[in-house]
Amino acid sequence: MFDIVYICAMLAFSNCKINLGLNVVEKRADGFHNIESVFLPIQLADVVEIIDHTDFSLSVSGLAIDGDVHLGRVGLPAGGAGNDDG
Repeated sequence: MFDIVYICAMLAFSNCKINLGLNVVEKRADGFHNIESVFLPIQLADVVEIIDHTDFSLSVSGLAIDGDVHLGRVGLPAGGAGNDDG
């Protein structure tokens, strides 16, 4: 007998922009900052794939970016943890 396996996945497209100007207005009580920003939308997008799974993991592919700032925001150490590109 075969087991039926359901895979739930979602693709989201995050539009890219070029920041032309950024002004940090003030620091808020929650530690974040209020900002004023001027940006130019461009015809590129990142693709985010979300797959239903019991364990948490993060895989990043594509161009390497110094600093890995996105990794710290999801609770993983910076420096390539879970990075497909090494």
